[in-house]
Amino acid sequence: MNAILNVGNNNKTTAFGNAKIIASKKAGIEDRGDNNVTTLSGNASIEITAAAGNGVGIDSNGNSNTITLSDNAKITTAGTNAGIGIQLSGATGNNIVRMSRNTEISTTGPSSDGIYVYDGNNNEIYIAGKVQVTGAGSNALFIEAANNNAITLQEGALIIGPILTDNTFASGSVLNIDVGLATSYIYTTTGSWTVNELDGRTYSNVGGIVSALSAGNSETADEMLFQRTLNINGALARHASLPANDNKTVWLDAYGCTSDRSQSTINAASLGYTSTTSGLTIGVPVKTEQTSIDLVLSQMRTELNISNKEQEISATSVKFGAFLKDLIQTKAWNLGASAMIGRNNYTGSRGKVLDNTTATGYTTLSTNYDSTEVTLGMLAKYSSVINPTLQFEGELMGTLARESIKSYTEGTTFAWQSRDLDQISGGASAAFVHHKQNGLRSYAKFGVHRRAVIAGKQAVYANNGTNTATGGGNLSETYTTGELGFSFKGKGAVSISGSLKRHRSNHSTSGTHAHLGLNWTF
Repeated sequence: MNAILNVGNNNKTTAFGNAKIIASKKAGIEDRGDNNVTTLSGNASIEITAAAGNGVGIDSNGNSNTITLSDNAKITTAGTNAGIGIQLSGATGNNIVRMSRNTEISTTGPSSDGIYVYDGNNNEIYIAGKVQVTGAGSNALFIEAANNNAITLQEGALIIGPILTDNTFASGSVLNIDVGLATSYIYTTTGSWTVNELDGRTYSNVGGIVSALSAGNSETADEMLFQRTLNINGALARHASLPANDNKTVWLDAYGCTSDRSQSTINAASLGYTSTTSGLTIGVPVKTEQTSIDLVLSQMRTELNISNKEQEISATSVKFGAFLKDLIQTKAWNLGASAMIGRNNYTGSRGKVLDNTTATGYTTLSTNYDSTEVTLGMLAKYSSVINPTLQFEGELMGTLARESIKSYTEGTTFAWQSRDLDQISGGASAAFVHHKQNGLRSYAKFGVHRRAVIAGKQAVYANNGTNTATGGGNLSETYTTGELGFSFKGKGAVSISGSLKRHRSNHSTSGTHAHLGLNWTF
């Protein structure tokens, strides 16, 4: 028998808190009538325990009814025959079902559908929770004998089991996908569905497989290029700031940094991420009569986590080049230039690609690809003595960087085209430097940096033969920085330096940089 039966119209049923409704064979809650409202909230649950026969968690046998699952509400059915989570069977339809995040419908018996539309037109189903079926012949979402019904998968939705509409008895079935730009998906469907991608990206719908990728590291590629450029430029600038005698020695600059960006509430294409970078730059001076040249070798590793592990990337970068510290000199100004060339290797995985055919609702895509990188930089330094122990130092820097990313694949469905990413960046800083007679030099520095993509703004991939261009992220950004640092010249052949810097941008990017440097003479 039914645990709760409402006969007639305009009934309102609410189960909340830790309320638990248990029924055998029949319905946990059945509404026989129109304009009824049924709500499960908090930790409320419905459990159908029929050992045999049919059972339904919530049965809407009427029209214009509303069913809502919110908070941690849950419906489970079990048995040796059909046990349905939510059933809509009104002759006219116009019912609405809403499942919020963290809610769940779970069925385990054979022919036990998660949400089943048996009859009625123009029903609307919104899912941000989990619908899971495991029994033979069961469908997570099933529209059987009704017209113009729409299912909308929202951010947080997790579907485990078939998505089916019956072409013999149903028509006009609509599948709206609104899972968020940061989420990738491969949905397998059966029957004729009209698919709408509500996040606005291009998708593929071939052979009943509806798929699209998050822009992922393609959207953050320019940010990572800037971070690499900024770290190397920082090492060169720190070397150029050392006293003249220290600039004639072999030098080593080790650094580590973090960078984090919140998901933008204004620009959904601007994905949130966290990254950690560690690196080592070594410079070897080459003596010439005209100018000072340092041969520079740099190695860097970055771990990138995009949108809470929607995609993870490990990147290793090796670069080699030259730094001309004293290209042009005047009494107050010193102009330098650098040129670097290198190679980047990326290993990545998407561990949360929505896939309703797997036991977890997710599948994993892995990839490995390379890129080459060329950077040309200019560094102008200005110094002015304020008093015997205090000095003002200014810095202007500019860089042109190109990263040529090779084509690569993710799984068997997605193939990314090659991409040339061109970026310009520049910055200015001001520092007050304090000198002591014992060789200790300390400073406080404030700066501003700007980056902008000038070419290669979009990445293109083929999705089951459908070409898709990704773009619309943060193609330009302004950063402010604050830094404290020191250098100490010992009595021997070694000097040491260190610094701590914080950065923040106008697009909610923030992070910390730390460095430790050594100069020594052989």
